[in-house]
Amino acid sequence: MNWENNVSEVEIKYITLERTSRSENYEKHLKSIDLVASPIYAIDLRNTKELSDINSFCINKFRKRYKRYPTSSEIGCLLSHIKAISSLNFSKSLVILEDDALFKLSSKKIIELINFIEKTKKYEIVILGFSKCDEISEYHLNMINPFVPTLSSKISKYSIGERFIHSTSGALAYYISPSAQRKICTLKNFYHLADDWNFYKSLNIKIGYLYPSIVIEDINQLSGLGHDIG
Repeated sequence: MNWENNVSEVEIKYITLERTSRSENYEKHLKSIDLVASPIYAIDLRNTKELSDINSFCINKFRKRYKRYPTSSEIGCLLSHIKAISSLNFSKSLVILEDDALFKLSSKKIIELINFIEKTKKYEIVILGFSKCDEISEYHLNMINPFVPTLSSKISKYSIGERFIHSTSGALAYYISPSAQRKICTLKNFYHLADDWNFYKSLNIKIGYLYPSIVIEDINQLSGLGHDIG
């Protein structure tokens, strides 16, 4: 692939468990569409008995926010995303994927859209797709929680915009700028779900959505952590 016209300031990372069939399958998917991305190996807490021993996560604050205890899967998922978000030391924008995020487009169009998002500078996080959402359910989602375009791309039908509600839509695939990375990673401890976009909004992070979405969740993949990573 000729990367001269590729994203020079955005790096693509995907979260996966090391040396698993799921990781191998996702690597094959990326190669099949000729997209270059590097792995971030997920934090696996399945065998952790004392969640209170995890210094970077505050269970009491989580309980206060969500009125329940977190699961080890939820903590592992969040900390895996934090690991990805902080992986470049805030030096450039990132696209973060989970290893069941299947692209609907060619790599050329993916790169063009990421370039478009990067150049607009309007949003610090842009959500590229939803977990557990096919084209039919996405259609119904847009009826319940309408998309309001604010910027139109030259690439076919795609726009960036906002929604009335930041619902928990999974953390399947999203763009994140250095400023948003810094705001998240400078927290003293973490106590939120990986897809709690309202939490990120409370950090004064401007959140947008790409429409139509460009990724869909691979529902045929069994989670390597006993949960959907997002």
